[in-house]
Amino acid sequence: DSTGAPVVDWQELVEVWAAIEPLSAKELIAAQGAQSRVMARITIRYRDDVTDTMRILHGGKIYMIEGLLPDKQSGLEYITIPVSEG
Repeated sequence: DSTGAPVVDWQELVEVWAAIEPLSAKELIAAQGAQSRVMARITIRYRDDVTDTMRILHGGKIYMIEGLLPDKQSGLEYITIPVSEG
């Protein structure tokens, strides 16, 4: 770019298997009451290179990562990722 302005571009990190679960009606109502944007949760095998500044692309939808929750046993088996659409 000739203006010198930074160029923001998303890059694919990795393709992984995941379980994607929309929130239940009860969970969604509770989340909305707490002013949360979380619409679903995605579970993947543990990775130390995933951060909440990333996005997840699945089925043509973009999900914003709202947090990273390690498994309760070791913290190193899987990660549950609350996500919002957008």
